[in-house]
Amino acid sequence: MITLSAGVVVRLWNLGHQSFSMDEVWELQIAHAPWTDIHLIDDGFPPLFHYLLKVLLIMGSDMAGRWLAAAAGIATLYVVYRLGNALDRSVEPGLGLIAAAVLAWFPLHIHLAREGRVYSLAILGVAIAILGIWSIAENASNHARPWLIYGSGLVLGMWLHYGLAVVALLGAGLTFFLSDDRKSWLTTHAVAGALALPILIPLGGDLVPHTTIVTARDAGLAEIGFLGKTLVFGFGLGPSARQLHVMSAGDAIAQLAPWIIVLVPAIGYLAWAGWDRLQERARRVLLVLIFGGLVLTTALISLSGIGFQVRYFAWLVVPISLWLAAGLARPGTGSTVAGLVLAVAALVSIGAREFSPEHQTEDARAVAAFVAEAEP
Repeated sequence: MITLSAGVVVRLWNLGHQSFSMDEVWELQIAHAPWTDIHLIDDGFPPLFHYLLKVLLIMGSDMAGRWLAAAAGIATLYVVYRLGNALDRSVEPGLGLIAAAVLAWFPLHIHLAREGRVYSLAILGVAIAILGIWSIAENASNHARPWLIYGSGLVLGMWLHYGLAVVALLGAGLTFFLSDDRKSWLTTHAVAGALALPILIPLGGDLVPHTTIVTARDAGLAEIGFLGKTLVFGFGLGPSARQLHVMSAGDAIAQLAPWIIVLVPAIGYLAWAGWDRLQERARRVLLVLIFGGLVLTTALISLSGIGFQVRYFAWLVVPISLWLAAGLARPGTGSTVAGLVLAVAALVSIGAREFSPEHQTEDARAVAAFVAEAEP
């Protein structure tokens, strides 16, 4: 419980310490636009986040976006706690607490929960949808509530990020095979689809910013490797994103080599331990979400030409944290040692992101002060 509480604190502590990124500034500019214009701005995303941000800006603080992201991140910890407890009761009565604690210290999730952008809220939508999927799997009496939870998560996610259509596809397949309630399945997806239809109106224009970025890259081996590292250990471990732009793949691997040697066996052990402790149905659901999400999102990137971004895969921290939690719940020295190794790496990554100039957000405040002083 102390670990989980500390994870909550780290999402809120010194939230305004780093400057706004240019992306955060752009989000605020959109939110300051008139209500009737927000959905017409070609920014690459559905409009829900900017509508929510506009409401919060009534408080008068541009920190509203970061507070919204932090609140969504903390809410996600609670949903994962509920999901862990429901996922496989035979593993550990406290699996939910372990899963929430694991996600609480995921560097990528911490970063997104401290960034005034859409991704933390989008991950919350996915977590709700996955909770609904598992509730449907256990819904022997065909109650409507699990379908409502699942559908709500889908609609929330799709109104926040177009890429979460992948979760809708995976969810449709999983719920079809996990439940024989065809009427509820059809009704839920028909209603969710109808509620998501309005986001198709700005879709064409929203894709333009992503498909015209000069630095957009396809998903090659280097990008997949960077994705694997970042999903579990965030942006703070190894070379920074800015350094990678001018660094060869060989140099990047050389800098990461000591971590790779230590972390790959630890993650491999926890992956095996999670397999050993989870029930077969839970394994199937998590594997479909993780690998199906990787394959479908990569295919979507390639087909649409939007360019590879780690953030498009960020929702995978939810099923990954559940799997690692199951591995940590397996009694034995191996799980303890592997957990300590991952904890050290996470703390190093979090610290680097917060305190290392190479890994911090660009210091826009210092630039603005310099320009102001330089003006005649």
